[in-house]
Amino acid sequence: CGAFSYSYSSQETLLLALGSGNDKTVTISNEVGDTLKQIDLARPALEIEYFAVEEGREDVIFSINSGGTSLLLYRHFYHEPDDNTQRYFLEEEITFGSSNNGSSIVSHAWYNDKV
Repeated sequence: CGAFSYSYSSQETLLLALGSGNDKTVTISNEVGDTLKQIDLARPALEIEYFAVEEGREDVIFSINSGGTSLLLYRHFYHEPDDNTQRYFLEEEITFGSSNNGSSIVSHAWYNDKV
């Protein structure tokens, strides 16, 4: 599974997020194929969506369906923040039941144009 970000201007980097079900990872790469970050997950990535943030933002957000039980919100900054805070982080994990009771996240989508 995967998602590709798009750019409002030529100054923003295009990003590709690819999930691997076998090794439970998500890899974030730039438009020339350089790996920027590899994220280890507890469960396989089943679906990745890109959130289209407004022009001028210094970050992009990907949401990851992890094993059908959690949504992970991943924020990636285009440039290193001035205050030297952690550049990559998982912002939130939202858990919906468990695979043991038969409930699961089948699919998800973004429906708001602002964060």
